[in-house]
Amino acid sequence: MPDVTHKAKDTGRTQTVGGQVWHRWEGPKYDALVRTEGSATTVVTGTASFERLAEMAGSLRSRKV
Repeated sequence: MPDVTHKAKDTGRTQTVGGQVWHRWEGPKYDALVRTEGSATTVVTGTASFERLAEMAGSLRSRKV
């Protein structure tokens, strides 16, 4: 996961977004919200605040293909 999160590390803290639990990762430049459901992992990463990352994460919708 460090490659995808640009060397961010799991803080052990979580954040609930849209009723779903996301794990907070912090890095030297990029932070990330990471969520795993079954075999799928979703990463929302960037230089934005966790508040803005949560807005982006909350706009995502999952569906089976």
